[in-house]
Amino acid sequence: MIATGAGRRHDLDFIRVTVFGLLIIYHTGLVFGTKGFPIKADTISGSFDLVSLALHPWRMSLLFMLSGMVTAELFLRRSPQAVRSLRSVQLLPAFLFGIFVLVPPQIYAALSTRYGLTDPYLDFWGSYLTFGHFTLADGTEVSLLSMQHLWFLIYLWIYTVIFTGLAELPAFTGLFQDRAATILRGRRLLLWPIAYLALLLLTVYPIFEEASGILDDGHAHIVYLSFFAAGFALMRSAQFWEDVVRWRHQALAIAVFCFMALAISDEYTATASGPVAALPAVATSAFQWCAILAILGYAHVHIHKQNALITYLNKGVLTYYVLHQTVIVVLALWLKNTVGLTAAHFWPIVFVTSLVCLVAYEVWRRLSPIWRPVRKAIAS
Repeated sequence: MIATGAGRRHDLDFIRVTVFGLLIIYHTGLVFGTKGFPIKADTISGSFDLVSLALHPWRMSLLFMLSGMVTAELFLRRSPQAVRSLRSVQLLPAFLFGIFVLVPPQIYAALSTRYGLTDPYLDFWGSYLTFGHFTLADGTEVSLLSMQHLWFLIYLWIYTVIFTGLAELPAFTGLFQDRAATILRGRRLLLWPIAYLALLLLTVYPIFEEASGILDDGHAHIVYLSFFAAGFALMRSAQFWEDVVRWRHQALAIAVFCFMALAISDEYTATASGPVAALPAVATSAFQWCAILAILGYAHVHIHKQNALITYLNKGVLTYYVLHQTVIVVLALWLKNTVGLTAAHFWPIVFVTSLVCLVAYEVWRRLSPIWRPVRKAIAS
């Protein structure tokens, strides 16, 4: 059952803006927690790992699912080739600008605080732009070039290219959407994705782990492409949205329970073996999928009207995404080198980062008429 002509989905706009906003909180939390990040606070705390635990399992999967939904809607108004051109114009320049301008400060901060790099930044940047290397204390050479958080943009572009290519095949879109809507309905919508994600965690993840590289990030590609495909296939299914609303309460309860179980289980699962060792994978997968279901369900029920602030921010999420991590790292580095970087700086960093991104987007918005004709000509 495919629903058409539903108009602008303000609930999805709200979710999209909120999730991108949470990325600022997530990455700021990494500065103060025990997980890896380009720069770390003078004193780290496992308490901030709860921020990572609460957001990490589902945030990027939801963004890819929303991207698949947006792609499905674009297909109603544009040809696959036009969608591919549009996404290329939106994503590739932002990705390349980020790689060569915004990522280097993050790498510089990591090397200067962890490995004692003392070169002036411009010298370092010149080496970065010429694909240089840095030699660690043990003699190992590591490449300076890195994607950091910008991997999302190139992954999204790749998945868009795949689906716009498939959409050029006769009857692919309609058949794929109908089959997915038939398979993932009723209780199966709640249970089957959990089993699928858990199976991937137990079998594929140990092979690749979190490689964050285009060619060796096998587990992430399977998961994120699956969510993109699910969003593309289910966006216009009335049955899907009815089931999402029906299961939202149960999904929320499962998500909360699994989060609490994961938050207290680290010490226990570290020594677990046999079938018990699979419990964290199941709990993580249940938390991941049920959190997404609950968010979609409650937003679909309660958000129906356009909000001026959400509309404004929704147009600027790409700017926020590309810029935010660099602002966090640079600000944290300055604090670390001046007054010291402590947990008290968590919310100031979140606030200043949000403000800088807001100003940057406003500048971009006001200058956009200059290059908008060029962008439209390329995307047409």
